[in-house]
Amino acid sequence: MEQAPILITTQYEAERFETFLALPDNHRILFSGKYGSGKTYFLHEFFTIRKKDEYEFFHLFPTNYAIAQNEDVVKLLQFDILYELLIKGYLAPSEKMFSTKETIAGFVQSNLPKIIKDVVSHCGKIGKKLSDVFDTYTKWAAKYEDFDKGVNQSEEDRAREAFYNLMNEVEYNATTELIEMVNSTIDKQKVLIVDDLDRIDPEHIFRLLNLFSAQTSNYFSAHWTTGQNENRYGFDKIIFVCDINNIRNIFRAKYGDGVDFAGYIDKFYSIEPYFFNINDMVAREAHRLVDSVKTEWQELSRGHFSSLVRMLLFHDVITLRKLKEKESAHWEYPLHKFSTLNRRSNILSVGLLDFVLFLYGTKEDALAAIKKHNEEISIELLNESGYGLTDLLIPFLDPDQPLTKGDGFIYENQELDLKMHYNCAPYHREIYADVQTISKYDGSERTMIPFFQLLSIAFENYCKLTEAPNVIRY
Repeated sequence: MEQAPILITTQYEAERFETFLALPDNHRILFSGKYGSGKTYFLHEFFTIRKKDEYEFFHLFPTNYAIAQNEDVVKLLQFDILYELLIKGYLAPSEKMFSTKETIAGFVQSNLPKIIKDVVSHCGKIGKKLSDVFDTYTKWAAKYEDFDKGVNQSEEDRAREAFYNLMNEVEYNATTELIEMVNSTIDKQKVLIVDDLDRIDPEHIFRLLNLFSAQTSNYFSAHWTTGQNENRYGFDKIIFVCDINNIRNIFRAKYGDGVDFAGYIDKFYSIEPYFFNINDMVAREAHRLVDSVKTEWQELSRGHFSSLVRMLLFHDVITLRKLKEKESAHWEYPLHKFSTLNRRSNILSVGLLDFVLFLYGTKEDALAAIKKHNEEISIELLNESGYGLTDLLIPFLDPDQPLTKGDGFIYENQELDLKMHYNCAPYHREIYADVQTISKYDGSERTMIPFFQLLSIAFENYCKLTEAPNVIRY
Protein backbone atom coordinates (compact mmCIF):
# COMPACT_ATOMS: atom_id res chain seq x y z
CA MET A 1 0.00 0.00 0.00
CA GLU A 2 1.41 3.42 -0.96
CA GLN A 3 2.36 5.55 2.03
CA ALA A 4 0.59 8.85 2.57
CA PRO A 5 2.77 11.91 1.98
CA ILE A 6 4.07 13.86 4.94
CA LEU A 7 1.37 16.24 6.10
CA ILE A 8 2.65 19.08 8.22
CA THR A 9 -0.07 20.12 10.63
CA THR A 10 0.11 23.91 10.91
CA GLN A 11 -3.24 24.50 12.61
CA TYR A 12 -1.90 25.71 15.95
CA GLU A 13 0.84 27.87 14.44
CA ALA A 14 -1.61 29.34 11.93
CA GLU A 15 -4.01 30.32 14.72
CA ARG A 16 -1.17 31.89 16.70
CA PHE A 17 0.05 33.88 13.68
CA GLU A 18 -3.50 34.93 12.75
CA THR A 19 -3.96 36.42 16.22
CA PHE A 20 -0.60 38.19 16.01
CA LEU A 21 -1.31 39.54 12.53
CA ALA A 22 -4.63 41.04 13.66
CA LEU A 23 -3.15 43.04 16.54
CA PRO A 24 -3.97 46.76 16.25
CA ASP A 25 -1.30 48.86 14.49
CA ASN A 26 0.73 45.77 13.64
CA HIS A 27 1.83 47.07 10.23
CA ARG A 28 5.41 45.79 10.00
CA ILE A 29 6.37 42.28 11.08
CA LEU A 30 9.76 40.61 11.48
CA PHE A 31 8.98 36.93 10.86
CA SER A 32 11.94 35.00 12.30
CA GLY A 33 12.73 31.29 12.00
CA LYS A 34 15.60 28.93 11.33
CA TYR A 35 16.71 28.33 7.74
CA GLY A 36 14.80 25.40 6.28
CA SER A 37 12.17 25.40 9.04
CA GLY A 38 9.30 25.89 6.57
CA LYS A 39 8.70 29.66 6.86
CA THR A 40 8.03 30.17 3.14
CA TYR A 41 5.81 27.09 2.94
CA PHE A 42 3.82 28.23 5.98
CA LEU A 43 3.27 31.81 4.76
CA HIS A 44 2.27 30.67 1.28
CA GLU A 45 -0.24 28.20 2.71
CA PHE A 46 -1.52 30.77 5.22
CA PHE A 47 -2.27 33.48 2.65
CA THR A 48 -3.37 31.29 -0.27
CA ILE A 49 -5.60 28.89 1.64
CA ARG A 50 -6.43 29.98 5.16
CA LYS A 51 -6.77 33.75 4.61
CA LYS A 52 -7.16 34.07 0.85
CA ASP A 53 -10.46 35.95 1.14
CA GLU A 54 -9.07 38.61 3.48
CA TYR A 55 -5.57 39.26 2.17
CA GLU A 56 -3.89 39.81 -1.19
CA PHE A 57 -0.23 38.99 -0.74
CA PHE A 58 2.80 39.75 -2.87
CA HIS A 59 5.76 37.45 -2.24
CA LEU A 60 9.22 38.80 -3.17
CA PHE A 61 12.59 37.04 -2.97
CA PRO A 62 15.44 39.62 -2.97
CA THR A 63 18.04 36.86 -3.33
CA ASN A 64 17.63 37.61 -7.03
CA TYR A 65 19.27 40.98 -6.34
CA ALA A 66 22.59 39.41 -5.37
CA ILE A 67 24.56 40.76 -8.33
CA ALA A 68 22.96 44.21 -8.30
CA GLN A 69 24.62 47.41 -7.15
CA ASN A 70 23.29 48.71 -3.85
CA GLU A 71 21.72 51.76 -5.50
CA ASP A 72 19.77 49.46 -7.85
CA VAL A 73 18.01 47.51 -5.09
CA VAL A 74 15.07 49.90 -4.79
CA LYS A 75 14.24 49.87 -8.49
CA LEU A 76 14.54 46.07 -8.58
CA LEU A 77 12.10 45.91 -5.69
CA GLN A 78 9.70 48.23 -7.52
CA PHE A 79 10.07 46.12 -10.63
CA ASP A 80 9.12 42.99 -8.65
CA ILE A 81 6.07 44.69 -7.12
CA LEU A 82 4.86 45.88 -10.52
CA TYR A 83 5.42 42.41 -11.93
CA GLU A 84 3.35 40.88 -9.11
CA LEU A 85 0.56 43.38 -9.81
CA LEU A 86 0.67 42.43 -13.48
CA ILE A 87 0.53 38.65 -13.01
CA LYS A 88 -2.26 38.98 -10.43
CA GLY A 89 -4.33 40.91 -12.97
CA TYR A 90 -4.43 44.30 -11.27
CA LEU A 91 -2.72 45.92 -14.27
CA ALA A 92 -4.65 44.08 -16.97
CA PRO A 93 -5.46 45.88 -20.26
CA SER A 94 -8.64 47.90 -19.92
CA GLU A 95 -11.27 49.04 -22.41
CA LYS A 96 -10.85 52.48 -23.98
CA MET A 97 -12.43 55.17 -21.87
CA PHE A 98 -13.47 57.13 -25.02
CA SER A 99 -14.43 55.99 -28.50
CA THR A 100 -12.50 57.06 -31.61
CA LYS A 101 -15.35 59.37 -32.57
CA GLU A 102 -15.22 61.05 -29.17
CA THR A 103 -11.45 61.45 -29.14
CA ILE A 104 -11.39 62.87 -32.70
CA ALA A 105 -14.02 65.39 -31.70
CA GLY A 106 -12.06 66.35 -28.63
CA PHE A 107 -8.81 66.53 -30.55
CA VAL A 108 -10.26 68.74 -33.32
CA GLN A 109 -11.96 70.98 -30.82
CA SER A 110 -8.70 71.48 -28.90
CA ASN A 111 -6.59 72.13 -32.00
CA LEU A 112 -9.13 73.59 -34.49
CA PRO A 113 -7.47 77.03 -35.01
CA LYS A 114 -4.08 75.45 -35.70
CA ILE A 115 -5.52 72.85 -38.05
CA ILE A 116 -7.46 75.44 -40.08
CA LYS A 117 -4.43 77.69 -40.33
CA ASP A 118 -2.22 74.80 -41.49
CA VAL A 119 -4.71 73.58 -44.12
CA VAL A 120 -5.53 77.06 -45.42
CA SER A 121 -1.84 77.77 -45.90
CA HIS A 122 -1.86 75.29 -48.82
CA CYS A 123 -5.00 76.66 -50.50
CA GLY A 124 -4.60 78.81 -53.64
CA LYS A 125 -0.98 77.77 -54.20
CA ILE A 126 -0.77 76.77 -57.84
CA GLY A 127 1.25 73.67 -58.43
CA LYS A 128 1.59 72.77 -54.76
CA LYS A 129 2.76 69.20 -54.41
CA LEU A 130 0.19 66.74 -53.09
CA SER A 131 2.92 65.30 -50.90
CA ASP A 132 2.98 68.53 -48.90
CA VAL A 133 -0.66 68.04 -48.05
CA PHE A 134 -0.02 64.44 -47.05
CA ASP A 135 2.91 65.62 -44.90
CA THR A 136 0.60 67.97 -43.07
CA TYR A 137 -1.97 65.20 -42.64
CA THR A 138 0.69 62.81 -41.33
CA LYS A 139 1.93 65.38 -38.84
CA TRP A 140 -1.54 65.96 -37.41
CA ALA A 141 -2.40 62.25 -37.49
CA ALA A 142 0.68 61.60 -35.34
CA LYS A 143 -0.40 64.32 -32.95
CA TYR A 144 -3.83 62.75 -32.77
CA GLU A 145 -2.36 59.33 -31.95
CA ASP A 146 -0.43 60.87 -29.07
CA PHE A 147 -3.59 62.60 -27.89
CA ASP A 148 -5.65 59.40 -28.14
CA LYS A 149 -2.98 57.43 -26.32
CA GLY A 150 -2.92 59.99 -23.52
CA VAL A 151 -6.64 59.97 -22.80
CA ASN A 152 -6.97 56.19 -23.21
CA GLN A 153 -3.74 55.13 -21.48
CA SER A 154 -4.41 52.06 -19.36
CA GLU A 155 -2.76 51.10 -16.10
CA GLU A 156 -0.85 48.45 -18.02
CA ASP A 157 0.51 51.12 -20.39
CA ARG A 158 1.62 53.21 -17.43
CA ALA A 159 3.22 50.15 -15.85
CA ARG A 160 5.19 49.44 -19.02
CA GLU A 161 6.40 53.03 -19.12
CA ALA A 162 7.44 52.71 -15.50
CA PHE A 163 9.42 49.57 -16.37
CA TYR A 164 11.31 51.48 -19.04
CA ASN A 165 11.98 54.35 -16.64
CA LEU A 166 13.30 51.99 -14.00
CA MET A 167 16.00 50.84 -16.36
CA ASN A 168 17.73 54.22 -16.19
CA GLU A 169 16.92 55.81 -12.83
CA VAL A 170 17.18 54.80 -9.17
CA GLU A 171 13.90 55.71 -7.52
CA TYR A 172 10.83 57.31 -9.07
CA ASN A 173 7.99 59.14 -7.44
CA ALA A 174 5.88 58.30 -10.49
CA THR A 175 6.49 54.56 -10.02
CA THR A 176 5.75 54.74 -6.31
CA GLU A 177 2.56 56.68 -7.03
CA LEU A 178 1.47 54.16 -9.65
CA ILE A 179 1.94 51.22 -7.25
CA GLU A 180 0.08 53.00 -4.46
CA MET A 181 -2.74 54.09 -6.75
CA VAL A 182 -3.26 50.51 -8.00
CA ASN A 183 -3.03 49.14 -4.46
CA SER A 184 -5.74 51.58 -3.42
CA THR A 185 -8.16 49.82 -5.79
CA ILE A 186 -7.67 46.39 -4.17
CA ASP A 187 -10.48 45.56 -1.76
CA LYS A 188 -8.52 43.06 0.38
CA GLN A 189 -5.79 43.91 2.86
CA LYS A 190 -2.52 44.04 0.97
CA VAL A 191 0.50 42.19 2.35
CA LEU A 192 4.05 42.47 1.01
CA ILE A 193 6.34 39.57 2.01
CA VAL A 194 10.09 40.18 1.64
CA ASP A 195 11.53 36.68 1.99
CA ASP A 196 15.06 35.34 2.66
CA LEU A 197 16.19 38.77 3.85
CA ASP A 198 19.23 37.32 5.65
CA ARG A 199 20.48 35.56 2.51
CA ILE A 200 21.33 38.67 0.51
CA ASP A 201 24.24 41.10 0.55
CA PRO A 202 24.49 42.95 3.91
CA GLU A 203 24.35 46.33 2.17
CA HIS A 204 21.11 45.28 0.46
CA ILE A 205 19.61 44.06 3.76
CA PHE A 206 19.99 47.39 5.51
CA ARG A 207 19.00 49.43 2.45
CA LEU A 208 15.72 47.52 2.18
CA LEU A 209 15.05 47.73 5.92
CA ASN A 210 15.73 51.46 5.94
CA LEU A 211 13.54 51.95 2.87
CA PHE A 212 10.51 50.39 4.55
CA SER A 213 11.09 51.86 7.98
CA ALA A 214 10.15 55.32 6.66
CA GLN A 215 6.47 56.12 6.12
CA THR A 216 5.33 57.43 2.77
CA SER A 217 4.34 61.08 2.46
CA ASN A 218 3.59 61.79 -1.18
CA TYR A 219 0.48 62.90 -3.06
CA PHE A 220 -1.04 59.46 -3.50
CA SER A 221 -0.44 58.45 0.13
CA ALA A 222 -2.45 61.50 1.17
CA HIS A 223 -5.35 60.53 -1.09
CA TRP A 224 -5.42 56.75 -0.61
CA THR A 225 -4.55 56.23 3.03
CA THR A 226 -4.58 52.76 4.55
CA GLY A 227 -4.02 53.62 8.20
CA GLN A 228 -2.25 55.93 10.58
CA ASN A 229 1.06 54.09 10.20
CA GLU A 230 0.93 53.57 6.48
CA ASN A 231 3.67 51.53 4.84
CA ARG A 232 5.53 52.49 1.72
CA TYR A 233 3.75 51.63 -1.56
CA GLY A 234 0.37 51.49 0.21
CA PHE A 235 0.68 47.99 1.73
CA ASP A 236 -1.32 47.29 4.87
CA LYS A 237 1.25 44.80 6.17
CA ILE A 238 4.91 44.28 5.35
CA ILE A 239 6.51 41.03 6.53
CA PHE A 240 10.30 40.65 6.60
CA VAL A 241 11.21 36.94 6.63
CA CYS A 242 14.59 35.95 8.06
CA ASP A 243 16.43 34.45 11.01
CA ILE A 244 16.91 37.36 13.39
CA ASN A 245 20.05 35.73 14.76
CA ASN A 246 21.61 35.90 11.30
CA ILE A 247 20.64 39.57 10.96
CA ARG A 248 22.18 40.25 14.39
CA ASN A 249 25.45 38.57 13.41
CA ILE A 250 25.57 40.46 10.09
CA PHE A 251 24.86 43.73 11.91
CA ARG A 252 27.69 43.17 14.39
CA ALA A 253 30.10 42.18 11.64
CA LYS A 254 29.25 45.41 9.81
CA TYR A 255 29.02 47.89 12.67
CA GLY A 256 30.89 46.23 15.54
CA ASP A 257 29.85 44.57 18.80
CA GLY A 258 29.53 47.89 20.61
CA VAL A 259 26.62 49.13 18.50
CA ASP A 260 23.15 48.54 19.98
CA PHE A 261 21.41 46.02 17.70
CA ALA A 262 18.12 46.03 19.64
CA GLY A 263 17.82 49.81 19.29
CA TYR A 264 18.40 49.51 15.55
CA ILE A 265 16.18 46.54 14.69
CA ASP A 266 13.09 47.52 16.69
CA LYS A 267 12.14 50.24 14.17
CA PHE A 268 11.60 47.55 11.53
CA TYR A 269 8.67 45.90 13.33
CA SER A 270 5.60 47.46 14.90
CA ILE A 271 5.22 45.37 18.06
CA GLU A 272 7.76 42.56 18.47
CA PRO A 273 9.39 39.89 16.30
CA TYR A 274 7.28 36.87 15.51
CA PHE A 275 9.25 33.70 16.23
CA PHE A 276 8.10 30.91 13.94
CA ASN A 277 8.38 27.33 15.16
CA ILE A 278 6.36 24.35 14.01
CA ASN A 279 8.90 21.75 15.09
CA ASP A 280 6.55 20.44 17.76
CA MET A 281 3.90 19.75 15.12
CA VAL A 282 6.42 18.42 12.65
CA ALA A 283 7.78 16.14 15.34
CA ARG A 284 4.37 14.58 15.89
CA GLU A 285 4.39 13.73 12.21
CA ALA A 286 7.96 12.36 12.21
CA HIS A 287 6.72 8.80 12.11
CA ARG A 288 5.05 9.65 8.79
CA LEU A 289 8.48 10.25 7.28
CA VAL A 290 9.79 7.04 8.78
CA ASP A 291 6.82 5.14 7.39
CA SER A 292 7.30 6.69 3.94
CA VAL A 293 10.88 5.42 3.62
CA LYS A 294 11.00 2.22 1.58
CA THR A 295 13.05 -0.39 3.43
CA GLU A 296 13.03 -3.92 4.80
CA TRP A 297 13.55 -2.84 8.42
CA GLN A 298 11.96 -4.47 11.41
CA GLU A 299 8.71 -3.04 12.76
CA LEU A 300 10.36 -2.68 16.17
CA SER A 301 12.93 -0.22 14.84
CA ARG A 302 10.40 2.26 13.46
CA GLY A 303 9.78 3.73 16.91
CA HIS A 304 13.49 4.26 17.49
CA PHE A 305 13.93 6.07 14.21
CA SER A 306 10.84 8.24 14.75
CA SER A 307 12.18 9.17 18.17
CA LEU A 308 15.54 10.11 16.65
CA VAL A 309 13.90 12.27 13.95
CA ARG A 310 11.85 14.08 16.59
CA MET A 311 15.00 14.74 18.62
CA LEU A 312 16.86 16.10 15.58
CA LEU A 313 13.95 18.39 14.69
CA PHE A 314 13.32 19.67 18.20
CA HIS A 315 16.92 20.84 18.49
CA ASP A 316 17.35 22.15 14.93
CA VAL A 317 19.95 19.53 14.07
CA ILE A 318 18.09 18.81 10.85
CA THR A 319 15.64 20.92 8.87
CA LEU A 320 12.23 20.07 7.58
CA ARG A 321 13.55 20.81 4.07
CA LYS A 322 16.27 18.18 4.50
CA LEU A 323 13.77 15.62 5.73
CA LYS A 324 11.41 16.27 2.84
CA GLU A 325 14.21 15.23 0.47
CA LYS A 326 14.01 11.73 1.95
CA GLU A 327 10.27 11.31 1.74
CA SER A 328 9.44 8.01 0.00
CA ALA A 329 13.15 7.39 -0.70
CA HIS A 330 14.66 3.89 -0.53
CA TRP A 331 17.03 2.99 2.28
CA GLU A 332 18.67 -0.40 2.49
CA TYR A 333 18.55 -1.57 6.08
CA PRO A 334 22.20 -2.48 6.81
CA LEU A 335 21.74 -6.14 7.70
CA HIS A 336 24.76 -7.00 5.59
CA LYS A 337 27.02 -4.82 7.77
CA PHE A 338 26.33 -6.76 10.94
CA SER A 339 28.93 -9.46 10.20
CA THR A 340 31.64 -6.87 9.43
CA LEU A 341 31.40 -5.49 12.98
CA ASN A 342 32.46 -8.76 14.62
CA ARG A 343 29.36 -8.81 16.81
CA ARG A 344 30.38 -5.53 18.49
CA SER A 345 26.81 -4.35 18.29
CA ASN A 346 23.19 -5.19 17.66
CA ILE A 347 21.25 -4.58 14.49
CA LEU A 348 19.21 -1.72 15.99
CA SER A 349 22.37 0.26 16.84
CA VAL A 350 23.75 -0.31 13.36
CA GLY A 351 20.43 0.65 11.80
CA LEU A 352 20.03 3.82 13.87
CA LEU A 353 23.45 5.21 12.95
CA ASP A 354 23.15 4.18 9.32
CA PHE A 355 19.79 5.97 9.24
CA VAL A 356 21.59 9.18 10.29
CA LEU A 357 23.90 8.71 7.31
CA PHE A 358 20.87 8.18 5.10
CA LEU A 359 19.18 11.39 6.30
CA TYR A 360 22.18 13.64 5.60
CA GLY A 361 23.60 11.89 2.55
CA THR A 362 27.28 12.13 3.54
CA LYS A 363 29.16 11.49 6.76
CA GLU A 364 30.77 14.94 6.59
CA ASP A 365 27.39 16.69 6.36
CA ALA A 366 26.03 14.59 9.22
CA LEU A 367 29.00 15.29 11.50
CA ALA A 368 28.99 18.99 10.67
CA ALA A 369 25.31 19.26 11.62
CA ILE A 370 25.53 17.18 14.80
CA LYS A 371 28.75 18.68 16.17
CA LYS A 372 27.34 22.21 16.01
CA HIS A 373 24.95 21.40 18.84
CA ASN A 374 26.64 21.35 22.23
CA GLU A 375 23.57 21.96 24.35
CA GLU A 376 22.64 19.26 26.82
CA ILE A 377 19.31 17.44 26.84
CA SER A 378 17.26 16.40 29.84
CA ILE A 379 17.66 12.72 30.72
CA GLU A 380 13.97 12.75 31.61
CA LEU A 381 13.12 13.96 28.10
CA LEU A 382 15.25 11.21 26.57
CA ASN A 383 13.57 8.61 28.75
CA GLU A 384 10.12 9.89 27.79
CA SER A 385 10.72 8.77 24.22
CA GLY A 386 10.51 5.20 25.50
CA TYR A 387 12.95 3.92 22.91
CA GLY A 388 16.31 4.14 24.70
CA LEU A 389 18.28 6.17 22.17
CA THR A 390 21.19 6.42 24.60
CA ASP A 391 21.20 2.62 24.96
CA LEU A 392 21.69 2.26 21.22
CA LEU A 393 24.72 4.57 21.21
CA ILE A 394 26.64 2.49 23.78
CA PRO A 395 28.09 -0.11 21.33
CA PHE A 396 29.82 2.60 19.28
CA LEU A 397 30.92 4.96 22.05
CA ASP A 398 33.78 2.61 22.88
CA PRO A 399 34.49 0.34 19.88
CA ASP A 400 37.23 -1.49 21.85
CA GLN A 401 34.64 -2.78 24.31
CA PRO A 402 32.41 -5.35 22.56
CA LEU A 403 29.03 -6.02 24.11
CA THR A 404 29.03 -9.11 26.32
CA LYS A 405 26.39 -10.44 28.68
CA GLY A 406 26.76 -9.10 32.20
CA ASP A 407 26.24 -6.23 34.64
CA GLY A 408 28.27 -3.29 35.90
CA PHE A 409 29.79 -1.97 32.68
CA ILE A 410 30.87 1.70 32.55
CA TYR A 411 31.41 4.12 29.72
CA GLU A 412 33.61 7.03 30.80
CA ASN A 413 34.36 10.31 29.06
CA GLN A 414 36.38 12.75 31.14
CA GLU A 415 36.20 15.49 28.50
CA LEU A 416 32.40 15.40 28.64
CA ASP A 417 32.43 14.92 32.43
CA LEU A 418 30.31 11.81 32.02
CA LYS A 419 29.96 8.26 33.28
CA MET A 420 27.27 5.84 32.12
CA HIS A 421 26.67 2.61 34.01
CA TYR A 422 24.95 -0.07 31.96
CA ASN A 423 24.13 -3.77 31.86
CA CYS A 424 24.09 -6.06 28.84
CA ALA A 425 21.46 -8.72 28.19
CA PRO A 426 20.82 -11.08 25.27
CA TYR A 427 17.81 -10.72 23.03
CA HIS A 428 17.34 -13.44 20.43
CA ARG A 429 20.88 -13.88 19.06
CA GLU A 430 22.03 -10.34 19.86
CA ILE A 431 23.11 -8.41 22.95
CA TYR A 432 21.65 -5.08 23.96
CA ALA A 433 22.90 -2.43 26.39
CA ASP A 434 20.62 -1.03 29.09
CA VAL A 435 21.82 2.21 30.71
CA GLN A 436 21.15 2.19 34.45
CA THR A 437 22.57 5.50 35.71
CA ILE A 438 24.30 8.55 34.25
CA SER A 439 26.56 10.71 36.41
CA LYS A 440 29.32 13.25 36.25
CA TYR A 441 32.90 11.99 36.14
CA ASP A 442 33.22 12.40 39.93
CA GLY A 443 30.06 10.34 40.46
CA SER A 444 27.68 13.23 41.28
CA GLU A 445 24.21 13.28 39.76
CA ARG A 446 23.55 14.41 36.21
CA THR A 447 20.10 15.54 35.04
CA MET A 448 21.27 16.66 31.58
CA ILE A 449 23.58 14.94 29.11
CA PRO A 450 25.41 16.09 25.94
CA PHE A 451 23.35 13.77 23.73
CA PHE A 452 24.46 15.18 20.37
CA GLN A 453 28.12 15.04 21.32
CA LEU A 454 27.62 11.39 22.23
CA LEU A 455 25.79 10.85 18.96
CA SER A 456 28.68 12.40 17.00
CA ILE A 457 31.20 10.10 18.75
CA ALA A 458 29.11 6.99 18.07
CA PHE A 459 28.41 8.03 14.48
CA GLU A 460 32.06 8.76 13.72
CA ASN A 461 33.12 5.39 15.12
CA TYR A 462 30.38 3.69 13.13
CA CYS A 463 31.63 5.28 9.90
CA LYS A 464 35.19 4.15 10.64
CA LEU A 465 34.19 0.57 11.45
CA THR A 466 31.98 0.23 8.40
CA GLU A 467 34.29 2.28 6.19
CA ALA A 468 31.33 4.39 5.12
CA PRO A 469 32.36 6.45 2.05
CA ASN A 470 32.05 10.21 2.19
CA VAL A 471 29.82 10.38 -0.87
CA ILE A 472 26.13 10.83 -1.44
CA ARG A 473 24.82 7.33 -0.98
CA TYR A 474 21.11 7.57 -1.76
